[in-house]
Amino acid sequence: MKRKLLSLVVALVFSSLAFSQETSKIKQEKLSENQLHGPTVVVPYSEPGGSRASGDDCTDPIVVSIPAAAPYTDANQTNCGRLNSYDATCLGSYDGGEDIIYRLDVTADGTLDITMDPKGTTWTGILIADACPDVGTCLDFNTGSSGTRSMTGVSVTAGNSYYIMIDTWPSPTCIPDFDLTITHTPPPTCPAPTAQTETNITTTSADLGWTTGGATTWDIEWGVTGFTQGSGTMVTGITVNPHPLTGLSETTTYDWYV
Repeated sequence: MKRKLLSLVVALVFSSLAFSQETSKIKQEKLSENQLHGPTVVVPYSEPGGSRASGDDCTDPIVVSIPAAAPYTDANQTNCGRLNSYDATCLGSYDGGEDIIYRLDVTADGTLDITMDPKGTTWTGILIADACPDVGTCLDFNTGSSGTRSMTGVSVTAGNSYYIMIDTWPSPTCIPDFDLTITHTPPPTCPAPTAQTETNITTTSADLGWTTGGATTWDIEWGVTGFTQGSGTMVTGITVNPHPLTGLSETTTYDWYV
């Protein structure tokens, strides 16, 4: 991980400008999306429960054990005929069609990559939430007028259940044929350090600190600002945090990685 304060300030300025431009872009795209879609078809609400098929609602979802079943594929599936039980979710207009619900029972920490190929059906959406979509917090979602829907890098925790809903912005009222795939990636065995700090700075030394990702031994590479990693000065086998770094020159700025 690299520490360079000047670059950080510049990055924040550019991020602010980019956010302002992106907000305007989203508004323009939303207007265009509404115009492209046309009038919304109303799919009548259906109360969850009763004698319905597995996957029709949260009372009887399609259950997938993660990571035991991963990589998981549900091919040639459909939400047609499953009715519309959840129409007030983070999908917005894209939750007005017929729903299909999956429950992921997670037994190991990690991240999920989730892909839904609607095979040509337009105006589709997918979400993942920490409970049934009508009451849970939406962790991620993806909608669009065409193409494959995907959610990547969704963090999940062992012992919890998560719900996936696949839906449409009607018309079309449902997806006649889709493939759902789910992959699970375990967390790194040695998470990267964060929150680097420099304290007790003098003309020739500084104390370099960080928040550990779980390791007890670290390596530091440092050099004059702009140096290429691999060409700096390496300090290996560090067991003390913060680490006192010496040999610096006054009126010189440095980058460092841990």
